[in-house]
Amino acid sequence: MIQGITPTNIDVWLATGSGTARRLASVAKPAVPSMGGGVYVQSVLGDSHGLWVATSDGLYFAPPSAELVKVSTVTGFLAGSCS
Repeated sequence: MIQGITPTNIDVWLATGSGTARRLASVAKPAVPSMGGGVYVQSVLGDSHGLWVATSDGLYFAPPSAELVKVSTVTGFLAGSCS
């Protein structure tokens, strides 16, 4: 998982190999970032359904063939997969 920040956007990429990556999300960078940094990735966890990404903005989910979708405004560090 790679987070890239440009002057206008915050991008989240999944690198699957050398020279191979898939952009999961691109969001506009806040005009006045909260806490000095805007949105940032806290933790990432993969399971059989896809990728779960906890950010400072909420919890996101990315199925294998799609971009991130915000599923909750609640966030925190991801602890592990459920059995």
